[in-house]
Amino acid sequence: MMVQEIPVEFQDWRFVLCLPNQKKAFEKNWETTANYSYVDPRLKEHLAKGGNYGILAGDGHVIIETDTPTLEKLVEENFPKTLTQRSPGHNSKHFFYNGKVSKTIPLFDKSLGKDRKNIGHVKTGASYVMGPGCVHPNGGKYEFADHIPIAPAPTEEQLKAVLGKFMAKRAARCNNTATSYKALTRFTAPKQEQTSASIHEIMSGTVFAATAEEAPTPFLQYWRVLSSARTRFLDNYAATCSSRPVRKHSN
Repeated sequence: MMVQEIPVEFQDWRFVLCLPNQKKAFEKNWETTANYSYVDPRLKEHLAKGGNYGILAGDGHVIIETDTPTLEKLVEENFPKTLTQRSPGHNSKHFFYNGKVSKTIPLFDKSLGKDRKNIGHVKTGASYVMGPGCVHPNGGKYEFADHIPIAPAPTEEQLKAVLGKFMAKRAARCNNTATSYKALTRFTAPKQEQTSASIHEIMSGTVFAATAEEAPTPFLQYWRVLSSARTRFLDNYAATCSSRPVRKHSN
């Protein structure tokens, strides 16, 4: 069975190419360059040969992918009515919206503890779902569930209010008890110390010590590791130099 054409409701979206009865985009760089407009001849040729296609969320659209009846019901009851399709994989809906969110958000069933299960996604950017008419690896077909106009996307605040309990929290190193890697790398030593330090100050650790006193707490941990490594290097270097015979140089 082949996809004859992509529904007109998606004419301002972009698409990736997938093999027949498969879900994985097969072209390199599909996230950036190997994706196609609604009228692209390459896309039409691919569909005519029986290929599947993926609907790319991109920067101007949002797709909420639900894998459980509970999540599907929550989205239906709290967000605007919109175009949906039913996936033959989980027998659940994909909700299509026009709008933006800052990033793709995985959704989890946290009641399972460490074995928590992924139950869906809020997709944007370089993320996609199969489109209506495509054939799932299990042989089922993606079909419209609610064939109505595409609605504006819920805001990030609305998404968090409704789906927050399913959203993963940041790792401990990025919460209030520590500093994220991005925040850490934003720290730089004062310009004066960077430009006026002598080689003796650098090798003795004076500059590093001054820097660490002004750095955030997590930086101290990294500084101590680096300082310890510097000390071991200097000790080993000194021991190596002292054990070498003195060379006589001829004029």
